[in-house]
Amino acid sequence: TVRSSSPENVRDKIVTVATILAEKIKEKGLRISPKTTMVTSLGWLAKQIIPPLRRLGIPISCARNVRDLGLDCGGGGTRTVAVRDARIKKDKGRAAKVKKMMRWCPRATKLGTTNLWPTSAYGIEAFGCPPTVLRQLRTCAAACASGKNGACATTAIALNLKPGSDPAIATRIAVVRNWVRFWTENADLHVKLGRVWRRHLPRLAEDSRYRWNKVKGPVAATVATLLDIDWRPILPHAWLEPEGSPMQWVFAGYGDCSLLYGAIEEHAMKEHWENADRHWSGAGSAEGTDLTTMRKHLKRLSEDAPIAVSYTHLRAHET
Repeated sequence: TVRSSSPENVRDKIVTVATILAEKIKEKGLRISPKTTMVTSLGWLAKQIIPPLRRLGIPISCARNVRDLGLDCGGGGTRTVAVRDARIKKDKGRAAKVKKMMRWCPRATKLGTTNLWPTSAYGIEAFGCPPTVLRQLRTCAAACASGKNGACATTAIALNLKPGSDPAIATRIAVVRNWVRFWTENADLHVKLGRVWRRHLPRLAEDSRYRWNKVKGPVAATVATLLDIDWRPILPHAWLEPEGSPMQWVFAGYGDCSLLYGAIEEHAMKEHWENADRHWSGAGSAEGTDLTTMRKHLKRLSEDAPIAVSYTHLRAHET
C-alpha cells in the first residue's frame, strides 16, 4: 500500500516498486500477463503511471473494473457487480435442483447452507448486500428450506435452516463483523476512516432508493447496511438503534460482540416478520417467533417417518 499526501510521490513510488517487481519476475523466468496486469483507475494518476511502465517493457493497461480473487474490483471509483450477478444467477439454478431433490430426500435442504450460501455470500463483507440482491438470496434460501411453492420465505427459513441462516441476518452480520475487526486492528487509520465515514453518511442517508448505487467499498457498505435496518451510524465506532430505543453501541477494542450482533439480528428480521404477520395464519408473528419447540417436533416427526412407512409396508404385505 502506497500512502502519501502528494500524488507525485504516489506515482514515483508505484513506478519504482512496479519496476523492481517486474525485474524479479523476469529473473525467476516467469511471464507478466498483459491480460491481468491493469490499473483500475481512469484519473490523472493512471495516465501518469502507465506510460513509464510501458517504456520499461511492462505490459499494463487501464480498466474501469477487473476481476480480482473472484470479486469485482473498481479501485474505489466505480461500483461493479457483473461477477456477483453471474454468481447469483448460477445459484438460482442450484436452488431449483435442490428443490427437486427435496421431493425424494428432505435432507437435501442442508445443501442450502453447505453448497449455495458459501458461493452466494462470497465478497459480501467488502461490498455489502443491496435489498434487491437480498431478496434473490432469500428466495434461493426459501426454495432450499421448504421445497414448495407459495410458502412464506421467512417461516420456511426459520423452521428448516439453522438459526442465523436467513440471508437477511447473515449478510448484515458478515458486513458488521468485518468492519468491527478492521476497525479494532487498524488503530492508526482511525482518523482517516472517521473522515471517510462522515463523508459517506449524509450521502447515503438522504435517499434510500439510490443508496446502494453510491456504495463502492467496505466503509460505504457498512454505513448503508446499518441505515437499511434503521440504525443511526453517527460514528465509525458508535451507533444508535432506531428512534425510540435508548440503546447506543460503542466498541473500542477486542471483546465479545455477541450482544451487538443479536441486536442487529433482531432489527434485520423485523421487516420480514411483519410481512409474515400479514400472510395466511401468520397473525401474531410481527414481533418475531420462537420456533425452537416446533423445530424439535418436526425433527422427531422426520425421525419417526421411516418407521411409520415400514410399518405400513409390513401391514400391506400381510394382507
